[in-house]
Amino acid sequence: MEKEDISKKLFKELNIIHLSLLVMQIFFGLVTFFLIYSGFLNLQDKMLEIVFYVLTASYTLAAIWASNHFFSIRIRSVVTKSSIDEKIQEIKSAHIVKYTILESASFISFVACMLTSNFLFLISAALIVIIFILQKPCIEKFNLGEN
Repeated sequence: MEKEDISKKLFKELNIIHLSLLVMQIFFGLVTFFLIYSGFLNLQDKMLEIVFYVLTASYTLAAIWASNHFFSIRIRSVVTKSSIDEKIQEIKSAHIVKYTILESASFISFVACMLTSNFLFLISAALIVIIFILQKPCIEKFNLGEN
């Protein structure tokens, strides 16, 4: 199989993973919104709200940093791999780790929104989802070239 075909296959697989994780976040966000908007969840604990403000803000910043940091470490290790299959697996795992770290931050914001009935956490989760969307793989990154 040619390197260009391998790049396209890798790109397609990562796009499917990215899209499925994105759809799940959007679905969870919509469910959260409708549960609170309908009045089904009307929990208002101010002390818990303050705890979640600190937790979601700090975890979100840490998740953004960690996702990029661990991604760079994993991608740098790709050049040390000898076979193309090992390189592909390392690239896939680097992206999956990056996506799941970001996704965890949005889910924490969704849960905080559910537990406090505060839509501010939903806005926070939406910002994380936007960052997640911006991490979508693009074909230019998957030109394996000589390596």
